[in-house]
Amino acid sequence: MDLVHKFDSFLIFNAFEFIFSFFMNQKLSRNAAALTHATGAVALNAVHILWPNTTLFNTGVVWTTGYFLYDIYFMLMYEKINKIRLAYIYHHLAVSYFIRFPPKLYYTDQLLFWGELSNIPSYFVYHYLHSEPMSPKLTWWLQTQKIIYGGIRIPVLTWIITMGLWNKSPNKLPVLLAMPVYFMGLAWTAKLLKK
Repeated sequence: MDLVHKFDSFLIFNAFEFIFSFFMNQKLSRNAAALTHATGAVALNAVHILWPNTTLFNTGVVWTTGYFLYDIYFMLMYEKINKIRLAYIYHHLAVSYFIRFPPKLYYTDQLLFWGELSNIPSYFVYHYLHSEPMSPKLTWWLQTQKIIYGGIRIPVLTWIITMGLWNKSPNKLPVLLAMPVYFMGLAWTAKLLKK
């Protein structure tokens, strides 16, 4: 049953991309589908953090896993596989595995909430970079991206991982498998701050 729901979510993101493609090119429609995932993940996990509920948490897991399946499928079918694509595939698989663990012990809801919240400005940067590259909106979103992404990835996620997750999780294997994703985020933060 769980696999069926994840496949349904995979189909939903394909449908989002299809609908967005009536209004924008394929790159921008994929970006809009990614923004839809991020905002949905932030909303689902925020509500779960405030009012814990197993059904709501499972819906968030299905939502994110479905998006990751959609994105992996697209990369494998339509893009050249390089180191960056392999890193994205690892990210998607590691996070899809990690988020299956209980949020009380692994902070999965908080990590998804903060991680996806930090990504939201990136989708606006991508949109303006590919639609209005000379727009002052692009400059504004680039600065916002640095502040939000760096302001969340370094202090917030580092605190959750070091003070909570590592000390509280009973099984360290999921944490160890997810750690490269954390380091990818720190590397991207460093790259953003150098610009």
